[in-house]
Amino acid sequence: MLNRGTLAPDETGVMHGRGAYIDTTDTHRGSFLPDHPIEMHETDPLIVAADRCIAAHAAIGLVGDRKLQRLSDMMLFAIGRTLAGRTRT
Repeated sequence: MLNRGTLAPDETGVMHGRGAYIDTTDTHRGSFLPDHPIEMHETDPLIVAADRCIAAHAAIGLVGDRKLQRLSDMMLFAIGRTLAGRTRT
């Protein structure tokens, strides 16, 4: 997911995003992130989780359940932030 914007909960705890979000799932082959950085490779549990969450997100999208879709969005967002934080060293 590429984004320029913010994601924040409203007063009821529902997450809302403002900005541009672009789903790049279809452009990825194999692992969510390239495995060439030494500390990030396909055996990294968080990258495996990201791959599985992307697959779950796609399946949930077919179901059409908005609550499950929001939960899936939040999980992917949190994983993405954690992975992004690793690259800022």
